[in-house]
Amino acid sequence: MRVQGESMMPTLWDGDYLLIRRQAAVEHEAIAVVLMEGEVVVKRVVRTGHHLTLKPDNDAFPTRTVNLQQQTVQIVGKAVGVYRKL
Repeated sequence: MRVQGESMMPTLWDGDYLLIRRQAAVEHEAIAVVLMEGEVVVKRVVRTGHHLTLKPDNDAFPTRTVNLQQQTVQIVGKAVGVYRKL
């Protein structure tokens, strides 16, 4: 998967290639690919009860919290590697 945007900088940069392991759940604060309302996002994931918090690494972007009882969110997989052209 190719990263687009700056919400995960400095960890991930626009244009990086992300290696994803397909899995439906990830551990606390792992970087995951998430499908939400037809949009694919890459964020750190924190699950608390019926809520899923999607945290960017870049403080200029907002954290999003989703109530899993009201919205459909699917964790597609966990980021396990990154390739960056020098």
